[in-house]
Amino acid sequence: SWLSGQAGLRGWRAHVPGLVFVTSAYYLTNIYGRGDWGETLATSAIPLVAASAIWLLRAPRWRILPVILFTVAIATLTGTHNITALWGTTFLLLVTVAAGWAWWPTPRTILLRRYLQVFGLAAIAALLNAWYLLPDLAYSRRTLLGAIPNPFYPGPPGHLWYDSPGQIFNPLRPGAAHGVYVQLPVLVLVWTLVVLFIVRRRLDRPQRRLFMGTTIIAVGLVGLLLFETPWSYLPKPMQFA
Repeated sequence: SWLSGQAGLRGWRAHVPGLVFVTSAYYLTNIYGRGDWGETLATSAIPLVAASAIWLLRAPRWRILPVILFTVAIATLTGTHNITALWGTTFLLLVTVAAGWAWWPTPRTILLRRYLQVFGLAAIAALLNAWYLLPDLAYSRRTLLGAIPNPFYPGPPGHLWYDSPGQIFNPLRPGAAHGVYVQLPVLVLVWTLVVLFIVRRRLDRPQRRLFMGTTIIAVGLVGLLLFETPWSYLPKPMQFA
């Protein structure tokens, strides 16, 4: 809802993206199908990180509440679930690059200074979990998951049975892959593309650039879901996460 408000939506419309997020198949599976509260907290932190970061980047002067929310969101993302922390951070960094490219005409010294301030605050917030993250890194290769191969995770990416086209693109959700529903919100994505096509002439240049950048990111991530070959080019920690 905060992201929607910053994008200009008002009233009930501002809550629609958040409702789509918290009613998605994967989100509901994490809560009610798996009871995985660590992963639920981490995935819930991602939109809050994005919303608070965008506010901090754009605000003429910082206020205490958005700073606190950003700090709490970063601490939650980095301190509750390893896989989500790794891939969620990767996703947010890619979106940050896309946003920087979209609004690059902004005076560069102002944009660069704000980016450094936000990244500095994010580093401080992540260090709140140093007691967990540093041992996590130090002993990662001694864990069951890190000791590939093992009987549970035979090799990278190890979860392709989640990600057949029939699983992720079927909005009717006929069944779960290994107990997890992983369908993408296909109908919402199609509707979004239709609306963007209709209003394309009203979009200014930064908005068009941001749409292009986020589309490239989304296509790349979906490609990783569908195809095994690209995984071999990723850093090893990401291959098994």
